[in-house]
Amino acid sequence: MKKILCCRSVQSIRYAAMLAVLSLMTCLAHAAYFPNMVYGAKTQIAPGVTWQRATNPSPAQRIVIIEVDMTNRNVELVPVFKAAGNVANSSNEKTSSMAARSDAVAAINAGYYHITAGDGYLMTNSYVEIDGVFIGGTNSSMKPENNRSVLGFSGNHHAIAKRTKLNSSFVPADPTDWDKIVDAIGGRGHFITSGGVVITQDNEGTSSSHYDSLNPRTLIGYKASPYKVYLVTVDGRQSGVAEGMTYTQLAQLMADLGVEQSISLDGGGSTTAWIKGSGVVNTPSDGSERSVVTAWCVLSANTMDNTVEEVEVTGSWATDTLSAQKYYLDQLITDNTAGAASVKWTPNLAEDGLYKVYAWWTSEPGRATAAPYEIVHANGTSTMYANQTTKGGKWNLLGIFPFHAGAGGSVTLRNTATGTISADAVRFVRISAIPAPITPGYIVTGNLYQTDFETDVSSDFNVSQHIAGDNSINFSYDYSTFSQQGGGFPTSIPQSPGSTGAGTKALRMAVNLNNGVVNGITATLAAITPPGRTLSTTNMRITFDAWINYNGGVGGGTGSTEWMTFGGSADPARVAMANSDYAGANQPFSGFYFAISGEGGSSTDYRYYDGNGTGGATGNNAARANYLGNASVNSSSFSSIFPEGEYETSGAPGKAWNKFEIVSLNGKLRLLVTRPDGFQILLCDWFTPNTSATLTGLLPHFGTMDLNAGVASPGQDNFVLYDNLKVDAIAPTPPSNIDDWGLY
Repeated sequence: MKKILCCRSVQSIRYAAMLAVLSLMTCLAHAAYFPNMVYGAKTQIAPGVTWQRATNPSPAQRIVIIEVDMTNRNVELVPVFKAAGNVANSSNEKTSSMAARSDAVAAINAGYYHITAGDGYLMTNSYVEIDGVFIGGTNSSMKPENNRSVLGFSGNHHAIAKRTKLNSSFVPADPTDWDKIVDAIGGRGHFITSGGVVITQDNEGTSSSHYDSLNPRTLIGYKASPYKVYLVTVDGRQSGVAEGMTYTQLAQLMADLGVEQSISLDGGGSTTAWIKGSGVVNTPSDGSERSVVTAWCVLSANTMDNTVEEVEVTGSWATDTLSAQKYYLDQLITDNTAGAASVKWTPNLAEDGLYKVYAWWTSEPGRATAAPYEIVHANGTSTMYANQTTKGGKWNLLGIFPFHAGAGGSVTLRNTATGTISADAVRFVRISAIPAPITPGYIVTGNLYQTDFETDVSSDFNVSQHIAGDNSINFSYDYSTFSQQGGGFPTSIPQSPGSTGAGTKALRMAVNLNNGVVNGITATLAAITPPGRTLSTTNMRITFDAWINYNGGVGGGTGSTEWMTFGGSADPARVAMANSDYAGANQPFSGFYFAISGEGGSSTDYRYYDGNGTGGATGNNAARANYLGNASVNSSSFSSIFPEGEYETSGAPGKAWNKFEIVSLNGKLRLLVTRPDGFQILLCDWFTPNTSATLTGLLPHFGTMDLNAGVASPGQDNFVLYDNLKVDAIAPTPPSNIDDWGLY
C-alpha cells in the first residue's frame, strides 16, 4: 500500500509534469503564430509614435506597424474625412493628402465607402464620428453596416478607447462610456486576443470571399496596459512578395503583437500607410495610392478640454452640458458682467516647435464678437480675437506660434469682451521645428534716417498723387483714436510693436476716397543724411512697421481691395501704380516697388513691379521677384504664412502690425516680413531687378494704390499706416559674394 501510494505519488508527479510541459508547449506555440516573422527596428517619428516594418518568408508578408503611446499627452489620434465631404459622387482623397493637410506625423486609410454607382456612391458606409459629430451615408450605403464593430476614443486625453458593435440605428451593444466617445470609425470584423492567444475572431457577417481569402488589409487596435494603439497595414496581391492575409491570420498577427482589441478596416487597393518625411511606406496593390473616404491620422498634438487638470479657472463661470456644439462633456460660459473671469490652458509640451493653436467654442446670438485669446509663446505674448457668434462646434485656428518644450506656454481666455463667452477646449498641433533666424548677410554701418512719426515730418518727404484731391495723407496720425465702423475685428488698433513709451502715431495714407476712380499716392523720403546717399549708391536696409486696414470682416467688404506700396523711387514726382496706361506727369513709375493687399481680394494680392519712366511698370516676373516661386500670387498661396486667427483673413496680412525689411545689397534685393508673433518670413529672396528699369538715384518710398474704381464703404476704414521707419547703411559680411551666403 505504501508502495502503491508512492507509485501513485510518482505517477501524479509525472502527470503534473507532463501537463506542465504540454501547457508550456501550448503557451510557446501561441506566443508566436508567425515564428519566422522578422520585425525591423522601430523608428521614432515623434515623441510617443514609432513605426517599423515586418516581413514573413512563407507565406510572404510585408507589414507596416505604427505604434502610438496613448499615455503620452502630446499625441492625438484623429479621424479625417475627405475634403469633398460626405456627398454622393464627390471626389475621394488620398490618405497622404488627408494626412498632410491635418499636419499628421503618420496615417493609415480607414473606413469603407459605397462603390456602387447610384444612391450614396463614394459616400461612407462605415460609421464615422469626428469631434462628437456623426457623419453617415445614405440608407443604401449604410445598411450593410448593421451589427458591425466601431472603434473610437474619448476627447479627454484619450482616457477611454472603446470597441463595440452598432445596430442599424447606431445604438451600441455595449453603451458603457459611449457618450464620452468623440472620434470613431467603423470596420468589418473584430478580433480579441489575450496573452498572445486569439480569443475571438468575429467575421461580422462578411462573405467568405472577403474574410477567408488573401488580401491586403488595414487594421486599428489597442491594448490596455501599457495603453497603446496600433495602426497596421498588410500588403497583398503581390505573389511571392506580399500575399496578403485572411481574417484568421489577421487575428493571429494581432495576438503576436499583443493587440487585445482590433477591427479590420477597408483593405484591398485602399490599404495605405503614410509616414511624415517618408511618404507612403507600404506598396499599394493598385500600383499607386488609391483615393479613399477616411483616414486615421496621428498628430503631435495636445488637446485640452476645460475639464483637464492643467486648466486653471478663475472667476464666475457656468457649466453647460446641453449645447450640441460642445466639445466632450461640457463647456464654461460667462459674460463681462460677472466680474473678472478667465480660463487658462497650460500644456506640457514634449518638444520645441512651431505649433498651430486652435480653439473650440459654441456659437449663438449674443456671443462675444471679439473674445480675446491671450497666447504666451516663445517670442512673447499675442492676443487673438475670435468672433464666437459663428464657427461654433469646430476647431478654429488662432494662429501659428513657436513654443518651447515644457509648460512655459499657455492660452488664456478672458471675459473682457462684450457678450457671452464660451470656454471649451484648445488644441496645440506641432507642425515643424522652430525655424532658425534668417541670416542677415550684412552689418549695419550707420543710420541714415529714422522717425517714429510722433511729430509731423512732412517736410522730409515729397508727396505725389495720381489724381489730386481724392487721397489723404497724415504724417502724425494718432491711430489710438480709430474705431472700425464697417465690421470685422479688431475694432481698434494696438500700439505698433516697434514703438516705445506711449507713442501711437504713424504715417496714414488713404486713396480713392470719393470719386470711384483708380488712384494712388506715394511719399518719397528726401531727408536722408548725409545728402546724396541713395539705394543705388549705398547698400541700405529699410525697416518699418505697417498696418493695412480695410472695411468689412473676413475677405473685406465693398470696395475694400487696395494695396500698400513700398520700394525705391528714381523720381519723387511719379506714383507707384501698376497700370501703364495712365496719362499725366506722375506716370509711368520709375524705380521698383512691392505691392501687398490687406484682405486677399485680388487674384494678385502680392506683387512686384519695376519701370524706367518711359513705359508702364512691369510685373509678374518670377526671375526678378521670387515670391515663394511666383512674382504675383493670391492670398490662398499664403494661408500658412499669414494664418487665419493671427490674421482676420487667411493668407492676407491686413489688420495686424507686421515689420517689413527691404535690403538692397550689391545690386540685389530682398524682402523680409516679421509677423506679430516674431516669426520671420522671407517673402522675396535675393534677386536682381529688371535691367531696363531705372535703378539710379533710388530713394525709399511708401504709398497705397487702388486699382479698382469702386469706393470702399465705409471709406474711413480703408488706409495704410507706416510707423517706426528706419533707414540704415549696411555692408556685406564676409564673404562678399552673395551667392556664397547660403541664403537661397
